[in-house]
Amino acid sequence: MAEAEALAEEGDLAGAARRLHDMFRGRGASDALHDRYRQYLKQGNDSAGLLEHGREYISRLLATNQDKRALAVLAEQRTLDPSYRHALPDEVARLVAQAARTGQAQLAVALAEGFETRFPDHPQAPQVVMTAAELMADRLGQEAGAEQRLRLMSYKVRGHALETPLRDLLERVSRLSAVTRGSA
Repeated sequence: MAEAEALAEEGDLAGAARRLHDMFRGRGASDALHDRYRQYLKQGNDSAGLLEHGREYISRLLATNQDKRALAVLAEQRTLDPSYRHALPDEVARLVAQAARTGQAQLAVALAEGFETRFPDHPQAPQVVMTAAELMADRLGQEAGAEQRLRLMSYKVRGHALETPLRDLLERVSRLSAVTRGSA
């Protein structure tokens, strides 16, 4: 750590980041070490390095039940690359739920975008769609889009434990959508 600090003080942010990366490659590292590494990457304007590290760091944070921090890192990833999409469906579902729980409706909906297409057979797809659709309709004024997502999912949930709640939500969102269309 001291070597990385010395390199950073000399202005060699890339060298400092490499030194820290070498410390946690192949073994666990503290969150403080990961955060310092990210700090050096940010100061060195190494967006590619931040994106690469973020992919793994999000998974590590979720594995240690640090969902809030993982969501914050994911938000950083999306700031660096608005098209960034986390690749692991179980983790995406957790992050969507975390964003919804913490009142980050736009982020939750953005994370859930296309989940049912990317992971069509994933058992959490109905819940992810329901979470996103409810936020779209109730918080973001996107009743028509919410209704469409729910309708498409309603065909896929036959026999699923969430079939009834999804249909109930679809009915409620359809009523909202009709009211919105009527007032337009």
